[in-house]
Amino acid sequence: MFSLGCVIVELWRDGAPLFTLSQLFRFRAGELSIEQALVGIDDDGIRALVAQMLSRDPESRPGFDALLQYARGGTLPESFYSFLHNYIGNLNEPSVGAPHPFSAGAAPVTDRATGGANKPLPTDADHRIERIWGEFESTEPFLVPEPQGEDGADQAALGSAMSVAHRPFQDVFPVELNIPDRPSGLRGGFADGQRAAAQDGPALIILSVVCANIRNCVRPSSKLRAMDVLLALSGHLTDEAKLDRLVPYVVDLLHDEAAVVRASALRTLVQVVSNYLFPISEQTLTR
Repeated sequence: MFSLGCVIVELWRDGAPLFTLSQLFRFRAGELSIEQALVGIDDDGIRALVAQMLSRDPESRPGFDALLQYARGGTLPESFYSFLHNYIGNLNEPSVGAPHPFSAGAAPVTDRATGGANKPLPTDADHRIERIWGEFESTEPFLVPEPQGEDGADQAALGSAMSVAHRPFQDVFPVELNIPDRPSGLRGGFADGQRAAAQDGPALIILSVVCANIRNCVRPSSKLRAMDVLLALSGHLTDEAKLDRLVPYVVDLLHDEAAVVRASALRTLVQVVSNYLFPISEQTLTR
């Protein structure tokens, strides 16, 4: 528990460790306070959570179950308990039939049994992308803001958030997503008139999973499906998340060895930039 607290603080301090070895000994001896270090954590909920985890007395530190219960509905959104925790855990289970062992950067094994001497077998990363892509229609409702208020107002807000986005640029360069059981247009997980989510939510976690796995995919088809998911996620992400986390990975795919992947990366980049980051109006198009 104490070690996890130190890791969380280090993440919030941009990699700066909470203690040196001598400082850790001084802290244990009661000669050093960590209050000043925790001031740098601007989230009140996280700061309170970490303070409990870093209690000097081990007996006063809460257990994981108690800590999760304490954070529920506040520091950790309800979607973490109802969706994210189990979903991410299941994604990390080894894929049945995947080659073993598979490590990042390992040379792809080819499928000679089916006559495809040059066709690489899918890695665990390919399987994860395939699963995220195949289940996206059922998981997307969990990416919209959790409804607040009462009954009809809640349902109206949710329906508005899940409506297909219509923008003038769509008539010129329409988005056509290839995701099972899902309309091909873009959806916005935000209120009408906004082009980005107001704050980071579950979509940011899914984005991180997709980006972490797309680098280790060996099949072009998996990369194409990953970019469909990235584009579908765009409406549920903040502008900062799109610029810092989504766009760099798509730009990297512009140099992929497969021409179809490069073309899809260009399409995805143009769509993200034009529809969300810098939306193009009818007046701009007619100049």
